[in-house]
Amino acid sequence: MAVVQPSDSESILSTTRDNYLLWKTIGKTYLTAGKTILKRRGPKILSDAKQYPWLTELADLSSFFRSVSGRSGAYRKAILMLFEATATNVVDYVVDVLEQPERVVYFQSAGLGLTEILKSMGLIPYIDMAIPVVNALLNPPSNTVYMDAAESEGVSSDICSLGRAAQGLLFKGHYPKASVVIGNNGCEGQVNSSLVYAKRLGLPLFIVDMPNQYNTERAEEFFAGELRRMIEWLTSNTPGRMDWDLLKEILDGRNRQEEAKLELWELMRLKPAPLAAEVIFLSQLIAPVFLSGSPAACELYESLCECGQENIQKGIGANPNERYRAVVWHPFMAVHFHIYRYLELKWGVTVIQDSMSYSNTIFVDTSSQDSMMRGLARMMLNTPMVNLSRGTAENYFQTFEQIVDQYDVNLVLVGDHIGCKSVAGMTGLLRDKCRQKDIPVAFIPYDLIDPRFASMGDVMRRFDQFMETILDAEPLMETVPDI
Repeated sequence: MAVVQPSDSESILSTTRDNYLLWKTIGKTYLTAGKTILKRRGPKILSDAKQYPWLTELADLSSFFRSVSGRSGAYRKAILMLFEATATNVVDYVVDVLEQPERVVYFQSAGLGLTEILKSMGLIPYIDMAIPVVNALLNPPSNTVYMDAAESEGVSSDICSLGRAAQGLLFKGHYPKASVVIGNNGCEGQVNSSLVYAKRLGLPLFIVDMPNQYNTERAEEFFAGELRRMIEWLTSNTPGRMDWDLLKEILDGRNRQEEAKLELWELMRLKPAPLAAEVIFLSQLIAPVFLSGSPAACELYESLCECGQENIQKGIGANPNERYRAVVWHPFMAVHFHIYRYLELKWGVTVIQDSMSYSNTIFVDTSSQDSMMRGLARMMLNTPMVNLSRGTAENYFQTFEQIVDQYDVNLVLVGDHIGCKSVAGMTGLLRDKCRQKDIPVAFIPYDLIDPRFASMGDVMRRFDQFMETILDAEPLMETVPDI
């Protein structure tokens, strides 16, 4: 695809449009969020903020909007669209949780497919790790008080910081009220969390058992049975009642959402990629977690595809200087997500996909209750970290090879999250796999949530050293603005 070089007058006009779009999005985002808070909580928001101090962190979106610096056109528009969707939907989500505690179900991130079930029962899903992740994106140091609180209560400092931050909310008394807890064994950190929640919350606890060999009919049938047991348990322990017609409606919407997502992912196979980085991981964070099965989720993906098509028609990529097509393996760098922009602008590295966003796309057969349960089981067993950090090495590498082959990746960036012990033993095998495919691989030690382990400066220096010494690359610029 030929890259079109704009004239000086076009550049000035584009810059003006970009700045206008930025300030328009900032104003619209704060206005929408403010209206929701005033209408639904009113003066109560003051006592809410006192009881839940992390609410004040959600008000500062400067980190989000700063990250569009250096991005332009349709790519910039797509990122801003996602920032607005993230901020406004998190506000709606939090208000729902605060308003009806008797219907709130506290559950862990690996149970993402539970959202559809809980909504169909008239219950409100609260994902334990949602607030720490959002805090990490907006204000990285804000989670340290919660991690320290968990450690002071005896939680080991070497487990995943995401789990520690979520547990710290409990120990500080800053977690929203709930009626029951759903746990799972999706990864090592979540097993630990289930035990902490059961002991600390004093609420009824149900743990769904996810089998290690997740890609078999036997596993699917077993886990569908687990979900049915969970529905029966929720019926006995909450005001929720299953509405199978509503579940069908939500899952039909989710199937349309998945079709739109696949269209977006298909665009990412083009060279240069019309969109990148935040467009991938934020869309996968927002749509399945907060909007799954709703018309808004499908519309979001469709709007992102329109942005991609706009760049394709102009013959340009998201990164005008794309030299490397990279996959981020292991957890995306939430605490230092500005690194994606840094890599684009300084080194010409376009992040095409990441392992936490990518999973086998599951379309659920909604023709019967049984087929819906089987489809939901298959969907949940194919979500990270269930499909990567458990079972055999084949589980781990199957997804890796799919991404590398489908997106023509020529650089692997491993977010070597210090707390993810489940996959630490795969490091050597991953390096060998990259050698076999003749793809350079960079292992960057960092912590998903805790900025104290490796600062943004530390991460940038590690990447710089890799690009200069291993790839013998020349930087496109010496300094990147607003880092």
